[in-house]
Amino acid sequence: MNAPTTNPDAMKHSDIPITMTPKSSKVYGYGYDVGAKTLAVQFKGFDGTPRGNSYHYPNVTPEMFAALEAAESKGNHINAVFVKTQYPFEKLLAGAPAAPAATEHDPLES
Repeated sequence: MNAPTTNPDAMKHSDIPITMTPKSSKVYGYGYDVGAKTLAVQFKGFDGTPRGNSYHYPNVTPEMFAALEAAESKGNHINAVFVKTQYPFEKLLAGAPAAPAATEHDPLES
């Protein structure tokens, strides 16, 4: 596993555009890269602003993304499909990569 870093040469930035979800109480926004089959999610902090980190979920099929798009509650859908099932992800902190955490992940609870 890689440790978080603040080395500017090692920083990794998300190039997946995030679309805001103003009706969600937990999800600030999300985006999907169909070529990379990667879903990017940014969660809200307690004050409703983005937390500054994002979660990238690999191997998300277009059908999985379409189900998210069709879901009435984006937060409930993400929680059920990705968070509670411990779907693999990469957490990006302020542009720097953090260690992937396949077992400890509950951004909707914090």
